Amino acid sequence: MSRDTLIFSSNRSGLRATSRYRAPVSATLIVFALAACGGGSSTPTATDAEPQAASPAPAPAAAPAPATVPVEIRGVAATGAPLAGAAIRVFDATGAMVCEATADAAGAYACSLGAAPKTPLLVRAERDDVTLFSALGEPTSGTVNVTPITHLIVATLASDGDPQALMTRLAAGQAPFTAAALGTAVARLTDSLKPLTDRLGATIDPIRGT
Repeated sequence: MSRDTLIFSSNRSGLRATSRYRAPVSATLIVFALAACGGGSSTPTATDAEPQAASPAPAPAAAPAPATVPVEIRGVAATGAPLAGAAIRVFDATGAMVCEATADAAGAYACSLGAAPKTPLLVRAERDDVTLFSALGEPTSGTVNVTPITHLIVATLASDGDPQALMTRLAAGQAPFTAAALGTAVARLTDSLKPLTDRLGATIDPIRGT
């Protein structure tokens, strides 16, 4: 008797029954078996996919540029009496004139020197036959008076005692003095005037008026 066919015969009924026995593993079961043990290829899921690189953080906004503030000076030109109508001119460390103004009836003037004037600065007041000088060592706003006392301070900064010589050096591109030298000259003159200022109960910077 073969494995594939089993024949049953019955003499009583005269009937012959024939049945065929086939392998019990069908194609459907094979597919399920392969799926269960992970065989064959499969489509990657979202979990299997490689992670995406994170987007870079946006660059920080640029800081705003600092505001530029012009240096402004003001003061009084006087010899004891106001130098009304005096021509006021300010020269920077290169000898360039950076401001020109006219003193009012009280001798007062005001000048805007821009955001970063090159120091030291010389201030000259002229009217008729009177010429007086003053100076500023640092690019700071405030008072710059022009008087015979400030003229004397500037004169001590010149090797020959002539403030006009400082103007010549400026025109030649030579810095005639430093802020420190100007401060020393102011301090020396203030000390020399101390007996007078003590009697008046006042301490005054002749240039800055403080």
